Amino acid sequence: MNLIDNCRGKVLVIDEAYGLNDNLYGKQALDALVEKVQGTEADDIAVLLLGYEEQMLDMLDKQNPGLRRRFAPDQAFYFEDYTNNELNKILTHYCNEKHYKPTLEFCERALKKLDIQRRSEFHFGNAGSVQNLLKEAVACASRRQYSDGIIRLEAEDVQLPGEVDDSEDPFSDLDKLYGMQHIKAQLVKLKSQFDLADEEGDCRPKVGHFVFVGAPGTGKTTVARGVGKMLFKCGLLSRADVLETSGLQLTGQYVGSTKKVVHDHLDKAKGGVLFIDEAYELGRGTYGSEACSTLVEAMTNEEKYGGLVIIMAGYQADMQSMLDTNQGLKSRFNRFLEFPDWEVADCVDYFTCLVKGKNFSLQNYRHSVSILEKGFSKLKPLKGWGNARDVVKLFEGTLENRAMRLSEDGSNNDEIVEKTITENDVRLSIQAMVDARMGSSATKRPGRTDSDAFAELNKLYRMGQVKTKLQQLRNTYLVAQRDVARIMSKILFDLDLTARNHVEETTGLEMQGQYVGQTKKVVEALLDKAKGGVLFIDEAYTLGQGSFGTEACDTLVAAMTDPEYAGVVVVIAGYAKDIDDMLCSNAGLKSRFTHTLTFPDWDTRDCVNCFKSKARSMDYELPDNANHVLESGFKKLKSLDGFGNARDVNATWTSAKRYRADRIMSTTTIKERSKSLDADDIRKAFEELITARTVANGKESLRKRDVTSEQFCEPSSFQTEGNGSNLDGEWEDEWAGDWADDELLDSKENVVVEEQAQQLSKEQDESKQGTNTTDVQDPGVSDADWMGLQQAKEDEIRHTEQCIAEEAGRKRIEAELEAQLKAKHLAQQAYQKKMEDLQRQRELVAEMHRKKEIIKQKLRAIGNCPAGFVWHKVGGGWRCAGGSHYVSDSDLNRSFGYDV
Repeated sequence: MNLIDNCRGKVLVIDEAYGLNDNLYGKQALDALVEKVQGTEADDIAVLLLGYEEQMLDMLDKQNPGLRRRFAPDQAFYFEDYTNNELNKILTHYCNEKHYKPTLEFCERALKKLDIQRRSEFHFGNAGSVQNLLKEAVACASRRQYSDGIIRLEAEDVQLPGEVDDSEDPFSDLDKLYGMQHIKAQLVKLKSQFDLADEEGDCRPKVGHFVFVGAPGTGKTTVARGVGKMLFKCGLLSRADVLETSGLQLTGQYVGSTKKVVHDHLDKAKGGVLFIDEAYELGRGTYGSEACSTLVEAMTNEEKYGGLVIIMAGYQADMQSMLDTNQGLKSRFNRFLEFPDWEVADCVDYFTCLVKGKNFSLQNYRHSVSILEKGFSKLKPLKGWGNARDVVKLFEGTLENRAMRLSEDGSNNDEIVEKTITENDVRLSIQAMVDARMGSSATKRPGRTDSDAFAELNKLYRMGQVKTKLQQLRNTYLVAQRDVARIMSKILFDLDLTARNHVEETTGLEMQGQYVGQTKKVVEALLDKAKGGVLFIDEAYTLGQGSFGTEACDTLVAAMTDPEYAGVVVVIAGYAKDIDDMLCSNAGLKSRFTHTLTFPDWDTRDCVNCFKSKARSMDYELPDNANHVLESGFKKLKSLDGFGNARDVNATWTSAKRYRADRIMSTTTIKERSKSLDADDIRKAFEELITARTVANGKESLRKRDVTSEQFCEPSSFQTEGNGSNLDGEWEDEWAGDWADDELLDSKENVVVEEQAQQLSKEQDESKQGTNTTDVQDPGVSDADWMGLQQAKEDEIRHTEQCIAEEAGRKRIEAELEAQLKAKHLAQQAYQKKMEDLQRQRELVAEMHRKKEIIKQKLRAIGNCPAGFVWHKVGGGWRCAGGSHYVSDSDLNRSFGYDV
């Protein structure tokens, strides 16, 4: 305030006025200025605000709104930067004023340096830069002796960018990196073009901008720094600084902030290199698109950002996708460098180089190298693989294990032992990295066990062909079933063919999205979860159905050829014909599956043998006619829809034990309570399962299959293990007679459920009242048998409850479906009625237009009225435009003889 008051009647000049925009005190000063200066004729003070254009406009926009009204931007004075010719005149003027004698070579190099500064520096000083250059040149020239006392300025007194230290190799940092020969060769070739242009006096080729594509840990950031040094060495940049940022850091948090963030980074990097890592983030979202557009605008502004080089880096596929979203951005990048992923051999070589560089040695070199090869083969397929970065991390972890080992062993004076890295040091480091990358230590194992990897597979029935196929396994993709898939995952893990023992289970429907574009994300997310393990897709035939299924297939094919998912074993499962149809719909997918495991349906012999095997394993005795009962029951089950092979055998076995428990609990003699199954137990179990299958599928599903075409023996010649007697078909005929009547099956659906409900209610009441006398253990029955009987009874109660709940659920679903069908029928009727009404309205409108057209034809035949006026429709007739003539519709009809 005092300063403004003291300047009354004067001119107040505020240089670098944008500095008032930086803090609270500056804001207070601007508010006082607005208060004292009204911008009218009554003002007795003139205020000049000086500063850079962008900062001044930013201050006017953000501060007191009255400031822009008093200092209107359209009335501002703009001072353009000096041209090279004007800078030359300023330099000559200063030299003459100070009595310096510049040579022609000095002037040329001085103007070249000033031109580089003007194109690269954020705020070029113009005349101030000339003064600074002249001071530096005079300081160099003053070291020489002059007899006349006049300082002569030579070309050597001006140092251009990149000439500070000729001995420094701009590619020295690249020599320290492993496998950078091909990258260095491309950069040396680029530098040779610039050097040759200088020697021949030609114009230098444009530097342009760079795109680095490659995975993390391949040296992109280090190479970017080397590019900055090289371009500075060649005099193409005013400084060798590299400003490192990322795609996310260039995007703002609200609308309009992204452009400012990008410009701030461009201004800071001006004259050097702006390195944008993970630049593919710029192609995502609204803010990313705004950042891309701002970069394109800056890259086309040669006057302001001509001395800036931009380097974008990221994964190849993501970078290509991002550049495709903005063709203007893509066309600005003319130099592409690819950084390939490291192979296992590269990782092992670099690890051994690190070992030798630290003067260490590997114990049992060949075996240690073998451990490293297997370890890197496990790490590469896992998410987050970092190439050289992970090799260094593994080496550091190995040194930590070595230090821990030496500290536990105590001091050791043997220098050879202390400088040795053991096999266990390497192995523990690899296992720790694998566990950390997977997010748990679930797969940690101290070493290879001598147990058979196929032991669990041997426990499954009829797995001989599957085991043989797995023993021959060497490739990646298989077709299998769910239980075997889990066991196969462990086998592959134990054989070191996968990185972890993990099965990611899903279905074909779960891999499909609900809207366009979602399916690809769902498939890739499942593949990421399955990395290093097995992806099991049940009911995979649904992938060949619909647009989303086709998209899922295409995404799966792309992933199976992508090195990122090279460690994933894909297992698809389903019915043979459906799977074949799905694979035939996509030739690319079919060619990726090179192994097929076939799981044939069980015939009657397999079911009987499996049931008897279960009985033997649990020391149960079977009746003499067990073969007859089992064969007839399983044959009947196979004739129904939904036969579950081993699943139905297990269900029959469980149900038979429940009926045995009921029978045993109702007996009073110890003799009848032996550990055996009665024929009635098995027969009732079959009856329950067949009745439940009928209730679930409805009467129509009880169609008979052509059992004569099935590959099993007839009862007259069928023999099973441990019993060489022939079986007859009497019991089969008895079952055929019992179940041939469809009406009886219909009535059983409700009767069985009601009886089960009554039985359950009765048992629950008895349990609550404590009146169930059969709960007392009878003498002579062992504790183990008694507990088994009690458990079987509880299982039966739970099974009855489940059946009742399933029946209630079925009826509820049927009611809902019936209501939906009724609603749909009513909606169709309403729609049909509406369409009929619309059709009648269209017909009425068409009839009106037809009658009107007929009248128009009649009027055209009559012509205009006698006075020459045109006819117009009024009420029930036509009147001429003059108003003196009128013709009714009935007159037109009588006169011309046809209906209107």
